[in-house]
Amino acid sequence: MKERKNIYEIVYKWEKSNFFIDDLLAGKELSDFSYRIVKGIVEKKLFLEHIIKSYLNRNVSKKTMVVLKIAFYELLFNDSSKNYATVNEAVDLTKNVSSNDKNLVNAVLRNFLRNDKNYKLPEDRKKYLSVKYSYPLSLVNILLKSYSLDRLDKLFKYFDNQNYLDIRVNTNLIKREDYIEKLKKENIHFRVSDKLLFHIRIMDDVKVSELVGYNEGWFYIQDRAAQIISQLMYPLKGDLLDIGSAPGGKLTFFSQINPKNFSLFAVESSKRRLKRLKKNINKLKSKNVKIINENFLNYEPKRKFKQIFLDPPCSGLGVIGKKADIKYRITSNDIDSLKNLQKKLLCHASSLVDNDGEIIYSTCTLNKEENETVIREFLKENKNFKIKDIKNKKYLKNYLNNDTLKEQRIVKIYPPSDDMDGMFACVLKKEGVDGL
Repeated sequence: MKERKNIYEIVYKWEKSNFFIDDLLAGKELSDFSYRIVKGIVEKKLFLEHIIKSYLNRNVSKKTMVVLKIAFYELLFNDSSKNYATVNEAVDLTKNVSSNDKNLVNAVLRNFLRNDKNYKLPEDRKKYLSVKYSYPLSLVNILLKSYSLDRLDKLFKYFDNQNYLDIRVNTNLIKREDYIEKLKKENIHFRVSDKLLFHIRIMDDVKVSELVGYNEGWFYIQDRAAQIISQLMYPLKGDLLDIGSAPGGKLTFFSQINPKNFSLFAVESSKRRLKRLKKNINKLKSKNVKIINENFLNYEPKRKFKQIFLDPPCSGLGVIGKKADIKYRITSNDIDSLKNLQKKLLCHASSLVDNDGEIIYSTCTLNKEENETVIREFLKENKNFKIKDIKNKKYLKNYLNNDTLKEQRIVKIYPPSDDMDGMFACVLKKEGVDGL
């Protein structure tokens, strides 16, 4: 009962707050069972609610609904749980948190089991995708502006089964080949990318904190897509300005490849995120980083940069497989606000670029409004910039399966075909006139 009570308290707090589930889980010592149940309930929130409501004949409190979600998730997805034990645990938990509904919870769960755990999904295709993969219908409609129903089905299915962990070996502290040997000794299954010098994909279901070298800073969790995008900075041409640096994945990547005589200027406005950034910089022993705690739109360094990396706030629709909370929070109004902010950040960045300098614009979203549209509108208003042709970069051709690089000179990583997070990037060079 204690374990279910811990699960209940975390999920209930998540339902009632704006916290991301990973923030609520940080620092908690949970069993693998509890961790898996909590994450699973978040990932399948709408799916579970749809089934539960079909077995209810009246509205229930949020507390009772959370108890039912825990039980239904166990019955549907946790093979190690015995049905009778799940029902008993759920009833006992209800006695503690919503005692008036203990008989209802018992009846609903037993009815579900008598019905062989059957349920129906909507026949309408959009509603079907919304319920099956637990995406709000409003978000499905947003994504349908960029993708077909068939592509969304493949995309959602990929995110639903994204069961790998990509890491970047911190070669400031350990060689990749040496780290690989340590993984072998731990009997960890992994894959290695020959063209990505620091990348390893962990295939086992292991906690990050249990991987060898976690406390020593031997690696950083970073999807292969982000490592590919980071390489767009090659070759470094001088001091680099990194905008929106926290939590520091790309910044510490730049530090890893950065010649000793270059400085990395990291601009981050959030004090909370800045704390995490500093922690990662110290843990990875990243060098030559100068942190500026300031709103970038107010940042006036009285100098120009040859290279600027702009990773603006975005909807994050390319990383939902790892951050399921995102899908319940994004609205059309959010997209509009983000797009306006992205344009402002890009325009201010353009004022800090030296002649023949470059801005690398990168997001982790699949939404065209925040990607192609932002770039198109920027280029229309800034005739002295053009999109740099990067299609001849060998590592891009080796890893990407789509045609956007060849046709539009942009990087657009689409998860189902590219087997990594969804990301967008392009290089804007300050020299001429072009368009997207």
